[in-house]
Amino acid sequence: MNMFSDEKAFKLPPIKISEQKTDQSQDRSEEKTEIILPMKRQSTNLSGYAKLYGKEISCIIQYTKVILGRTNPKYKKECFIPLGDHKKISRKHAKIFWNKEKGCFQIKNIGKNPIIVSKIDIPNKGVVDLLDKTPIKIGPVCFYFLLPN
Repeated sequence: MNMFSDEKAFKLPPIKISEQKTDQSQDRSEEKTEIILPMKRQSTNLSGYAKLYGKEISCIIQYTKVILGRTNPKYKKECFIPLGDHKKISRKHAKIFWNKEKGCFQIKNIGKNPIIVSKIDIPNKGVVDLLDKTPIKIGPVCFYFLLPN
């Protein structure tokens, strides 16, 4: 069983997010580009199978199956990872799980809106293998899937 280790830092490519905003008072639209630069991993005493790391999220996956979705105070299962309360995130939007046959983690879209994995739209019920440093975008939340060293 591979456990997550925080001993070494490494370089990740930045995640680029572009969104267009319209200023209704002056009828102008402006494009805002935000670059999320990865930081060094901080040492913790926690261990797990993988880590989700980004500007809005940093958590260690301690189960072989977890659900990612919109923050819901009523849903308090240990294997649930809240991503915020944005409307483009379903209550249960994606599932990350270990596929024994393939010997790797996979992500499955279980929400209405697509998720983006390595710049590819994954529709509802689509499944993709997750490799180390795979970029993922669910709604407005961008993060990396990191495997142990």
